[in-house]
Amino acid sequence: LMAAVSALGRSSDDGATATADLLALARNRALPARVRSEALLGLGARPLPDPAALLALLNDLERSVRLETARALRPHGSLPEVADGLRRRLRSEEQRVPPDAALVESLRYALDGPATQARRPSSLDDWIRVAAEGGDVEAGRRVFYSATTGCAACHSVGNRGGALGPDLSQVRLGSDRA
Repeated sequence: LMAAVSALGRSSDDGATATADLLALARNRALPARVRSEALLGLGARPLPDPAALLALLNDLERSVRLETARALRPHGSLPEVADGLRRRLRSEEQRVPPDAALVESLRYALDGPATQARRPSSLDDWIRVAAEGGDVEAGRRVFYSATTGCAACHSVGNRGGALGPDLSQVRLGSDRA
């Protein structure tokens, strides 16, 4: 199912059919969060199908769905209806204790663009510290394949992605994270 959803998201169908199908998959709470998040990943580079339906997913019970929804809304943050929904969700998240920092950053990014992006590690020591904190492999995979970030347009992992940049399949073998 994941491969089918991924292929649908990468399809060149610019019509409403693939977009509607991806949105229906993302909204289907009977599906695993991983599948729903993959559907949202495919919506990121497409015209916004139904702002209200997508904005509702910012309140989903699954964290990955909330994060991918915020990312899918990034290209549409200047639309008044979307901006209002993003601001409401941002205010709500900022009042939580503790707030989900990744969601807050993604909501701000959707509203204000990359100027609000959190500071990236700037030294090898900073990167090592961040790596030691652990991470979310699935979230990283989704970011890599996101049309918004565009990594996979040039790079590939396994048999998925572009051929312009180096294949990154073996990168993990060159370092010891233990």
